[in-house]
Amino acid sequence: MSKQTDRLRERGVHNDHGLAQGLPGRTPWISYVATDYMSPHSSRVQLRLAGRRFTSARSEDYGALSFTGFGLRYNGPRRWLALLEAMLYVSPRYGVAEWARTPFGGYMPLHALKARLEELGEKPRLEPLTPAGVMAAKLTVR
Repeated sequence: MSKQTDRLRERGVHNDHGLAQGLPGRTPWISYVATDYMSPHSSRVQLRLAGRRFTSARSEDYGALSFTGFGLRYNGPRRWLALLEAMLYVSPRYGVAEWARTPFGGYMPLHALKARLEELGEKPRLEPLTPAGVMAAKLTVR
């Protein structure tokens, strides 16, 4: 991985779930769940809340809401469609305008990730990402 992830692992943070443990309650974060050839489930983007579970989530998703990107009016890679779908779901409900990519590949609200990395002694260099940025960069309208 990177030097930053190596330093975080030395501090006991090994993935996005560990990084989210220090976030205030009800802070959303997004991760990608790949599938393998034996899995009956498709690849998906999962939305989680720090310290909470969605009661409407399927049992195999362990309290996370899953998005696959089907049903949107855009063409593009399914992973980006699912990310856009999750961001559009979260933005009005939790007031998240800007996201940032975590060192482990997930997405967290920019302000929350910056504060968490500073708490862990890291110097965050984060690029903001918005749903409009996802649409402009990766997707075309059908």
